Amino acid sequence: MLGLKDPFKIPYGYAGKTLQVFERAWGGSYSAAEAASNIVTIGAGVAPRFVELGTKPSYKQMVLSDRPAIYYTLGEAGGTVAVDETGRWNGTYAGNPVFGTGGIVAGTTCVLFDGVDDRLDLPSAYVFQAGASITLEWWAYLGSPRQCNLFSSTVELNLHAPWSDGNTYWDYGAGYPAGRLVVGYPQPTGGWYHMCVTFDAATGRRTIMHNGIEAAVLVDPLPMPNNHPGGSIATGPNGFWNGYLQHFAIYNYALPPARAVAHFAARDIPANPAAPKWVPLENIGATPATPKWVPIHDV
Repeated sequence: MLGLKDPFKIPYGYAGKTLQVFERAWGGSYSAAEAASNIVTIGAGVAPRFVELGTKPSYKQMVLSDRPAIYYTLGEAGGTVAVDETGRWNGTYAGNPVFGTGGIVAGTTCVLFDGVDDRLDLPSAYVFQAGASITLEWWAYLGSPRQCNLFSSTVELNLHAPWSDGNTYWDYGAGYPAGRLVVGYPQPTGGWYHMCVTFDAATGRRTIMHNGIEAAVLVDPLPMPNNHPGGSIATGPNGFWNGYLQHFAIYNYALPPARAVAHFAARDIPANPAAPKWVPLENIGATPATPKWVPIHDV
């Protein structure tokens, strides 16, 4: 048997084998019942802390596991249809966006919006519900800050990210403008970054997250009072957004910060992992033997 050192990894060739396991992936202890047996078989149907070779999720699979209402990878090769990976709400490109540039995740592509007339329209049949929680999440490579909207459906659901002053303005709910959440966290030009804005109707808490960091928080118990159909990505009443976008997702709940952090951390996950990385595994015993190096899959 092999004892797996923290952080928790799964070695190649051990799928379906029996191992003795000392710690959970997140560093916690097993329950008394679990510790009594402390024997686990790695294979199909086993808890998520075990990953079999070849089952490492892609970034898309990770997002879909968090149940978005709409999810555009923005990986099309051309045309006017933006495919919703949930299979429900395909969007429509307008203007002349540029397709096919390499994206944030290895082996994927993104879309360039020119800041003049390019946009992506949500179907009007999709309705943002009054009083509901919401999350908008995306990856961006900014061209230049300007007076524009990264997303807009109404003045009650409006996002400047960033505005010409470099600030991000998140407007959601009846509290606008008093309920507007602002953060002077500059989005860089010339590099990819991850952002996530949320509103939790149960607590009134809204957030702006930037590269896995909770950059701004406001508690405002006034949710959006009206239903609003559709909306547009990369434009709104204040102008067109300029830069590359990828993996734009809308959730009908407030995505927990830990999940936003996980999405940011997964930015370099390829759909099909290339050459394995290497970490040591130790033999079980009172005095560990010299570490043996074997190839592993990251969890």
